[in-house]
Amino acid sequence: MAPLAGHRPGMLLVQVSARRRWTTETLQSFLRDAAVAILAALAARYPAITERHVTVQALQRESAEQILTTDPDATARTDQAHPSLRNNSLPRTGGENEPTTEEAFYPFRLVDAHDRGWFAVGTAIYLCANAEERGVEATSLEELDRERGPLRPVVPASDHDLVRLQSAFTDASPTAVASLLVALHRLARQHAEEEHGRSGRMQSGRLYAGGEDNWETVAMRSLVWGLGVDLADKPQRLDQAMIDAVRDVVDQWVAPGSGVYIEVANNITEAFQAAAKTAGGWPGLADKHFQLGVRFAHSKNSIEAAHAWLMGQPPAANE
Repeated sequence: MAPLAGHRPGMLLVQVSARRRWTTETLQSFLRDAAVAILAALAARYPAITERHVTVQALQRESAEQILTTDPDATARTDQAHPSLRNNSLPRTGGENEPTTEEAFYPFRLVDAHDRGWFAVGTAIYLCANAEERGVEATSLEELDRERGPLRPVVPASDHDLVRLQSAFTDASPTAVASLLVALHRLARQHAEEEHGRSGRMQSGRLYAGGEDNWETVAMRSLVWGLGVDLADKPQRLDQAMIDAVRDVVDQWVAPGSGVYIEVANNITEAFQAAAKTAGGWPGLADKHFQLGVRFAHSKNSIEAAHAWLMGQPPAANE
């Protein structure tokens, strides 16, 4: 297509890297996060351009190497991870990568008073997940705070909370996965009932707002309202002490009056994987119904979704 009068075409090649366990789901998540990071960089560097579109795709290694050999020297380079490519927007206190002043003042993710999540697409400019479906446009931090405040920055979970969850998972042993889904289902239902009393809508995004567009959150939400409902009336497969611990910790993470919001899905994954290392892996925390190939097991899709979310990858054939 010929460029518009007064304009000229340009191509920007960006090489982005990340350390992740590569699966189909994590690749899609990475491509989406990379697009968001590039949009934010473009908005900061070229603020006069108001219409931006970014397409990110994965290339075969041979194709990528061929492109890179034509211009091997990067014109700009940074080793600082963009906030969207971290597990959370800000590192824990005392971490190696302390946030810059700008990052600390403009957190990458925010949650508003209506339990909707927003992420930065420019300096102090935010967009919500599924914005096109919701008919929402990017908005300034000032306007967002005025119309939907008070706002809560998304921050990491404390080491104390993660250790408490890890201990609860370990103590629950094979009942941990089922108990986790029931605990989150009960919380989600409680939040929905509270929202119904406030607005008349029997639906709440409180558990998901910190990363609604992340595949881990999508998987968690589906499992909570699927298996979580079915498991709620099977007390023999549950550990009540673990359910109480999860509800107590997570409810504080997402409490409207706390001043900050702690993303749920990924922080639970961190605590679960730590517990799995000492419990003998997935079989040590999931009962027989969550094992592939076992008679009377849950559906293959449900087992794979739970394993991918909590362990970071789909189950191996022998698990």
